[in-house]
Amino acid sequence: MPAQIRTALELFHDDPSLRITLAELARRVSLSTFQLIRAFRHHVGLPPHAYLKQLRITRAQRLLREGLSIADAALAAGFSDQPHLTREFGADAWHDSGTIRRDSAALTCFVCETAG
Repeated sequence: MPAQIRTALELFHDDPSLRITLAELARRVSLSTFQLIRAFRHHVGLPPHAYLKQLRITRAQRLLREGLSIADAALAAGFSDQPHLTREFGADAWHDSGTIRRDSAALTCFVCETAG
Protein backbone atom coordinates (compact mmCIF):
# COMPACT_ATOMS: atom_id res chain seq x y z
CA MET A 1 0.00 0.00 0.00
CA PRO A 2 1.45 3.41 -0.91
CA ALA A 3 2.66 5.64 1.89
CA GLN A 4 0.13 8.34 0.95
CA ILE A 5 -2.80 5.98 1.49
CA ARG A 6 -1.33 4.72 4.77
CA THR A 7 -0.99 8.34 5.90
CA ALA A 8 -4.63 9.06 5.02
CA LEU A 9 -5.74 5.94 6.92
CA GLU A 10 -3.65 6.96 9.93
CA LEU A 11 -5.29 10.41 9.94
CA PHE A 12 -8.75 8.79 9.89
CA HIS A 13 -7.94 6.24 12.59
CA ASP A 14 -6.16 8.74 14.83
CA ASP A 15 -9.27 10.92 14.89
CA PRO A 16 -12.47 9.59 13.28
CA SER A 17 -14.18 12.88 14.19
CA LEU A 18 -11.67 14.73 12.00
CA ARG A 19 -13.29 17.41 9.86
CA ILE A 20 -11.22 17.58 6.69
CA THR A 21 -12.06 18.32 3.09
CA LEU A 22 -11.00 15.99 0.33
CA ALA A 23 -8.78 18.76 -1.06
CA GLU A 24 -7.05 19.21 2.32
CA LEU A 25 -6.57 15.46 2.72
CA ALA A 26 -5.09 15.26 -0.78
CA ARG A 27 -2.76 18.16 0.01
CA ARG A 28 -1.59 16.48 3.22
CA VAL A 29 -0.65 13.31 1.36
CA SER A 30 0.80 15.15 -1.66
CA LEU A 31 -1.68 13.88 -4.24
CA SER A 32 -4.32 15.54 -6.38
CA THR A 33 -7.89 14.90 -5.26
CA PHE A 34 -8.41 12.64 -8.28
CA GLN A 35 -5.24 10.65 -7.54
CA LEU A 36 -6.24 10.29 -3.89
CA ILE A 37 -9.76 9.04 -4.64
CA ARG A 38 -8.52 6.63 -7.28
CA ALA A 39 -5.65 5.22 -5.20
CA PHE A 40 -7.69 5.07 -1.99
CA ARG A 41 -10.50 3.16 -3.70
CA HIS A 42 -8.00 0.81 -5.35
CA HIS A 43 -6.14 -0.04 -2.14
CA VAL A 44 -8.91 0.21 0.46
CA GLY A 45 -12.00 -0.70 -1.58
CA LEU A 46 -13.93 2.47 -0.77
CA PRO A 47 -13.49 6.16 -1.49
CA PRO A 48 -12.17 8.19 1.46
CA HIS A 49 -15.54 9.66 2.52
CA ALA A 50 -17.24 6.24 2.57
CA TYR A 51 -14.38 4.72 4.56
CA LEU A 52 -14.48 7.52 7.12
CA LYS A 53 -18.27 7.18 7.42
CA GLN A 54 -17.97 3.45 8.09
CA LEU A 55 -15.20 4.08 10.60
CA ARG A 56 -17.42 6.56 12.43
CA ILE A 57 -20.37 4.15 12.43
CA THR A 58 -18.16 1.39 13.83
CA ARG A 59 -16.89 3.71 16.54
CA ALA A 60 -20.45 4.79 17.42
CA GLN A 61 -21.54 1.13 17.67
CA ARG A 62 -18.69 0.40 20.07
CA LEU A 63 -19.52 3.43 22.21
CA LEU A 64 -23.21 2.50 22.30
CA ARG A 65 -22.34 -1.03 23.42
CA GLU A 66 -20.17 0.49 26.15
CA GLY A 67 -23.24 2.31 27.47
CA LEU A 68 -22.86 5.85 26.17
CA SER A 69 -26.05 7.69 25.34
CA ILE A 70 -26.91 7.92 21.64
CA ALA A 71 -26.24 11.68 21.63
CA ASP A 72 -22.85 11.29 23.34
CA ALA A 73 -21.82 8.40 21.08
CA ALA A 74 -22.80 10.42 18.01
CA LEU A 75 -20.62 13.37 19.01
CA ALA A 76 -17.68 11.21 20.13
CA ALA A 77 -17.75 9.29 16.84
CA GLY A 78 -17.64 12.44 14.75
CA PHE A 79 -21.28 12.94 13.80
CA SER A 80 -22.73 16.42 14.12
CA ASP A 81 -25.62 15.28 16.32
CA GLN A 82 -27.86 12.32 17.22
CA PRO A 83 -30.14 12.66 14.14
CA HIS A 84 -27.05 12.62 11.90
CA LEU A 85 -25.94 9.32 13.44
CA THR A 86 -29.45 7.90 13.13
CA ARG A 87 -29.63 8.86 9.43
CA GLU A 88 -26.29 7.20 8.74
CA PHE A 89 -27.36 3.98 10.48
CA GLY A 90 -30.52 3.95 8.37
CA ALA A 91 -28.72 4.85 5.16
CA ASP A 92 -26.49 1.80 5.50
CA ALA A 93 -29.45 -0.45 6.36
CA TRP A 94 -27.93 -1.29 9.74
CA HIS A 95 -29.81 -1.55 12.98
CA ASP A 96 -30.90 1.79 14.30
CA SER A 97 -28.80 3.31 17.06
CA GLY A 98 -31.43 2.58 19.71
CA THR A 99 -31.31 -1.13 18.89
CA ILE A 100 -27.52 -1.14 19.08
CA ARG A 101 -27.70 0.57 22.45
CA ARG A 102 -30.15 -2.05 23.80
CA ASP A 103 -28.60 -5.09 22.14
CA SER A 104 -24.91 -5.58 22.83
CA ALA A 105 -24.57 -8.46 20.35
CA ALA A 106 -21.56 -7.88 18.11
CA LEU A 107 -22.21 -6.58 14.61
CA THR A 108 -19.63 -7.06 11.94
CA CYS A 109 -18.42 -4.08 9.96
CA PHE A 110 -16.04 -4.42 7.05
CA VAL A 111 -13.97 -1.53 8.36
CA CYS A 112 -11.30 -2.75 10.72
CA GLU A 113 -10.52 -0.98 13.98
CA THR A 114 -6.90 -0.31 13.06
CA ALA A 115 -5.19 0.74 9.87
CA GLY A 116 -2.80 -1.67 8.35
